[in-house]
Amino acid sequence: MLTLFRSNRAELLARLLATELRLTPPGPLEPVQVVVNTWPTSRWLGEQIALELSDPETDGAGGGIAAGLRFPFPSSRLRQLVDQLLEPATGNGDGTAGAGSVDPWRAQNLVWPVLELLPELLEEDCAAPLRQWLERRAPGLQRLDAPLWQLGRAIADALDDYGLYRPAMVEAWLADHDVDAAGLPLAETLRWQPLLLRRLAARLERLPFGLRARQAIALLRQCSGAEIPAGLAKLAASEQPLRLFGLSSLAPVQVELLQALSGCLAVDLFLLTPCRDLWQRRDAATAATDPLGSDWLLTVPSLEARFGRLGAEFQQLLEGSGDTQLGSWREGDAFLLPARMAAAAERTATLLEQLQERLAVGDTDCDTDCDMDCEMDATGAEVIASAIGRPRALTRSADDTSLEFHTALLQRAGFRWGLDGRARGGDSNHSLSWAIDRLTLGLVLPEEPGLAPAETAPMAMAGSLEEQIRWLNLLRQLRRSLSWLAQARSVTEWVSGLRQQLSELFGDGGERSWELQTIQAALADWQAIAGSSALLLEAPVVAEVLDERLSEASGRFGHRSGALTISALEPMRAIPHRVVVLMGLDAGAFPRQRQRPGFHLLEQQRRLGDPSPGDQDRYVLLESLLSARQHLLISWSSRDERTGEALE
Repeated sequence: MLTLFRSNRAELLARLLATELRLTPPGPLEPVQVVVNTWPTSRWLGEQIALELSDPETDGAGGGIAAGLRFPFPSSRLRQLVDQLLEPATGNGDGTAGAGSVDPWRAQNLVWPVLELLPELLEEDCAAPLRQWLERRAPGLQRLDAPLWQLGRAIADALDDYGLYRPAMVEAWLADHDVDAAGLPLAETLRWQPLLLRRLAARLERLPFGLRARQAIALLRQCSGAEIPAGLAKLAASEQPLRLFGLSSLAPVQVELLQALSGCLAVDLFLLTPCRDLWQRRDAATAATDPLGSDWLLTVPSLEARFGRLGAEFQQLLEGSGDTQLGSWREGDAFLLPARMAAAAERTATLLEQLQERLAVGDTDCDTDCDMDCEMDATGAEVIASAIGRPRALTRSADDTSLEFHTALLQRAGFRWGLDGRARGGDSNHSLSWAIDRLTLGLVLPEEPGLAPAETAPMAMAGSLEEQIRWLNLLRQLRRSLSWLAQARSVTEWVSGLRQQLSELFGDGGERSWELQTIQAALADWQAIAGSSALLLEAPVVAEVLDERLSEASGRFGHRSGALTISALEPMRAIPHRVVVLMGLDAGAFPRQRQRPGFHLLEQQRRLGDPSPGDQDRYVLLESLLSARQHLLISWSSRDERTGEALE
């Protein structure tokens, strides 16, 4: 059975989840997995479950303990389930180990075999556009500079997207049919993409996730209602549902997989949404493919039309055509009605309370006497538009002071640009090495006009001799590091050298020493994926690779609830808040627009469920309006889609 719990308040969804755990508790050593979309959500949800499971008589106001909770992301958890279904002998049967190995079709992993296959691909007639692009921008194929890396990564991103959002098209490509998503022949200038994908499939010996998910769905369809596939037997025996909390979007094939899994597992989806029917139901035959267009935008209220398309299409996908809904379907709604709550308390509802209620019940159903011109009070959530260009915080650390000292010192020494004379075309004057030489001579020679051995005049530094030597050692270490970083080398050489650089940077610990373990793990992962590559990488490419791998764990510790959090634009809507401050959100920053290359086929035809950073950002803002902390007035209803039976 697939049960959809919908609410306009994250606290209510967390309370429903905690109630489920209380009524059907897991075994003492049995882990509980709840799929979430961000690390901050997992941190907040774990706290909420602990509070809801506490016993007031024994735990007091401090809350209880929630142990054994795990919060995987949708992509990793669904990959685990697909692996269990297709290869039950390789996993433990519960998704906790053995499954979910590194997927070679993820873009960050796929880029390396793409770059290795690129030279032979360029010899094909259909790859003429790529050859022309590389001839203008890249010096060669053995040295991996920024333009070549950007091309390889753009191709890997496109193929990764095809595997997840166009699995039927990828299946056709593997069967030697060069067609687009509509089944029409590809243009000659685009046929290098299916050719490359076929060569990658032969090399990787594993299908992309979307195709494996379709195989898993076909396997689930073959099973009768009482039969459970071997890969899910242990998971089904635990009687713990597959739980997903706070998601706002999934790829169509991921939704179809959940619907198919509901035939043998209980699937509970806790959906944060501004209203019960964010989208208007249309013909079921087209619901699984057609995105919401201008006709929908003109028929719904303006707020939902401007900001709600991402959530609306997700709910449309969940409804679907019913082809993959192998289990029964049930809905449960728990909505907060803040304006009616205010009326019951004999006070005027705030503007935000009225907005939340109109979203929840619709304009025509709202029977409260609300004054839409009222001002927000301190108990509501305020959306404060701050001035663009807010200066940085005034607090500064010892690292800031050291950086400012070195900058001023090098400027006084005459440093302008360049590492040494080789970087400056033979003239070493005003290079970094030249400035360090001046400071070194200043230790032993007087600072007098006209005294310039080897065309480098001495310059004295302030401070004690011990301090001067320390600054010079730091500058020499900086010069050595920059000289080493300036050379192109293989992945294995980069990993080995960077580890040595890290030992020098973190040799004495310091306040940043906690980052060392994360950086070492990122280097180890990179070595495992790309260590065999013979390409010579330049430093800017290495920086992009490590930045991406390190950013995956940047929010792992989560945002603490009940405190002031300053964060970049990210989906934090599952965390209730009182104030949202928007800073610097001009047309270039909000909503974000992903610039795909011209050969990317998702750009040529939009389909239901396609990724859209702009829609995601708009929906984040809409859901933020739902998360103000207030007393709860709950409207709860439930119905079984198969029987039509209403449950109150």
